[in-house]
Amino acid sequence: MPVNRPELPIAHLHAPRFPHEPVDIIGNKSGLERLINLLIDAVGEHRSESVIFTSDGFDSEVRATCLEGERRPEEWCRAGSPRWDVDDPRIARIIELTEENGRLRRIISVLRLGRKSIPDDR
Repeated sequence: MPVNRPELPIAHLHAPRFPHEPVDIIGNKSGLERLINLLIDAVGEHRSESVIFTSDGFDSEVRATCLEGERRPEEWCRAGSPRWDVDDPRIARIIELTEENGRLRRIISVLRLGRKSIPDDR
C-alpha cells in the first residue's frame, strides 16, 4: 500500500490591485494554520518568518513584521521591505519630498486652470 504524503501547507495571498479591493487569502487548512501562527508570532516577537507552498508545489518564504508606535503613511507603504529601510531618515525624507513634489504639482495645475495669469512654461 502506498504511503500517504503529508499535506503541504498551501496558501495564496493576493494583494489588491486598486484601492478598496479586498486582499484575498486562499489556502488549505495547514497553509492557513501556518499563516495564523506566523502572524501570532509576529505580534509577540515583532518579526516572524515561515514557508508556505503555492498550489503548483513551489515554496515561498513568508515574513511578517509588527511595527509599533505611530508611523507616517508613507512608512506603512514600504515598512519591512528588504528594498527600503524606512527607519533610515534619508529614505524617509526622499519619500516625503517625493510626495510633497506631487502635491505641489497638483496645486500648480489647479491654479493654472483657475487663473490664466500663470503662464504654462512647458
